[in-house]
Amino acid sequence: MRKIDKIIIHHTITPKTQTVEKTIASIDRNHAERLHPKAGKMGHIAYHYLVFPNGRVVMTRPEDEVGYHASDLAVNNTSIGIALVGNYDVDTVDAPLRFGLRDIVKAIKSRYYIKEVSGHRKYAKKSCPGKKFTDKMIDEAFHPK
Repeated sequence: MRKIDKIIIHHTITPKTQTVEKTIASIDRNHAERLHPKAGKMGHIAYHYLVFPNGRVVMTRPEDEVGYHASDLAVNNTSIGIALVGNYDVDTVDAPLRFGLRDIVKAIKSRYYIKEVSGHRKYAKKSCPGKKFTDKMIDEAFHPK
């Protein structure tokens, strides 16, 4: 069993209005093309969970499997990746999405001792999970009021 102590938040840059099925297929196809050679046995879709704009959370990879989502193998080995469906460099961050993220972070924290919840931008030269998804919003998911 993996020692999980981090949650890394991403955004998918897929349209917020796509169906669940189309979003998952699109991300899986993209990750198969871009990440699979680096990921080896880690498979295609790199995130463990997707959070949709309406707050729905969908598991896309078992928590005990490593996903190549954080651009750093050491971080991937000890983290769970959660992706927010949408492009939060430009899209509005709605309350249901934030509540869905809060709820899945809370559930993960109930299973593991989580020391850190951060944006992908901490580990890569990217804005991910988006310029409009602030560090304050990430902190609110980790430490809800």
